Amino acid sequence: MLAAGQNGIGALVGRSNASDLYAAAGSVLVLMLWVYYASAIFLFGAAFAIGRSVEDTLGWTDRIKEVTVEDINKVARSYLDPKRSTTGILLPAPVKTAAAAN
Repeated sequence: MLAAGQNGIGALVGRSNASDLYAAAGSVLVLMLWVYYASAIFLFGAAFAIGRSVEDTLGWTDRIKEVTVEDINKVARSYLDPKRSTTGILLPAPVKTAAAAN
């Protein structure tokens, strides 16, 4: 499927003069089209690999839109316990000076 899409995009680019008209911007548009297509193939492939249907895959955005802030807070309260948290402080590496090297 990915190869078919790549061939389709290649044919589209080969037959159009978008790259001539838009110069570098045309190349960016083609790259964005390919990234969009490749990500869709990746997402559908991942969904099909775990047994999801096309309807499940196409309807995931609607299911995500149904999630409320209260739903997220409820899950956060059940899993995120302040007593089990860890705080890390990241410091920059020490700067080596000429005096310290001697």
